[in-house]
Amino acid sequence: NNVVIANQTTVAGHVEIADKVILSGGIFVHQFVQIGTMAMIGGTARVNQDIPPFCMGNHDSQIAGLNAVGLKRNGFTAAERKATRDAMKTILFSDMKRDEALAQISEKYQGIAPVDTFVKFIHNSRRGIQHTTKRS
Repeated sequence: NNVVIANQTTVAGHVEIADKVILSGGIFVHQFVQIGTMAMIGGTARVNQDIPPFCMGNHDSQIAGLNAVGLKRNGFTAAERKATRDAMKTILFSDMKRDEALAQISEKYQGIAPVDTFVKFIHNSRRGIQHTTKRS
C-alpha cells in the first residue's frame, strides 16, 4: 500500500502501519503502535506511542510537524493542508487539554476529510500519541 520501510528498521509485533507511510532507516517501532496514513518518520527514531496521520517524526523520536509535501504530492488542496496543520497545532502543540482541543477542532473543521481522519485517529489512540517538539 505504498509503504516505504528503509533498511535496519525494526517493527515489533501487532504494529499497524497505514497506507503511504515512510519509515527511514534504523527506526525501532514498539509493539502495538499505530502509524497513521502518510506519516513520515526520520532515521534512528524510537517510536513508543502512536504517530497520527500526516505527521512527521524526527530522529529525536518526537512529532515535529505536518508532512506538508506528502499531502501536496497526494492531491490535498491548500485549504485541506492548512486546516490539517491548524488542527495538528491545536492538538499537539498547544497547552489545551486533548478533549477540549478535539472538540474545538471537530466543530471548526467539520467535514474536512484529512482533519476528520486526524481527529478520529487521536480519539481512538490506545497507546497515546508520541511526544512532540515544543514550539515557541
